[in-house]
Amino acid sequence: MTCTALLDVFDRQVVWCAAPAPFTARVRARSRHWLQHDAAAAAAFDAQSTDPPAAAVPLRWAAALHHLALQGAEPWQSLWPFAGKLVDASANQLDDAITRAGALHRPARRQRPG
Repeated sequence: MTCTALLDVFDRQVVWCAAPAPFTARVRARSRHWLQHDAAAAAAFDAQSTDPPAAAVPLRWAAALHHLALQGAEPWQSLWPFAGKLVDASANQLDDAITRAGALHRPARRQRPG
């Protein structure tokens, strides 16, 4: 198991987003799955803060993915439901897109404050 506090905050945000933003909830759920199974990615995310909820780690990650979609980066542009457009992305599509985004746009690594 990796970075329990980080995974817990992703879990909470999935629940909070479920009704008002189901796509974002799915992205956060699949991102949590990725982090649970990719120790290097989890360590990079965990290094961002000693307090993942206060640092809004899942929110910042979702914003980064949304930014890729707004820039026209594929597959995010095709996956993101702009202007109410319904998108039926499979878990595999999201997993692949998240893994690619994580590899290409690895969060900046920095030491946690003392």
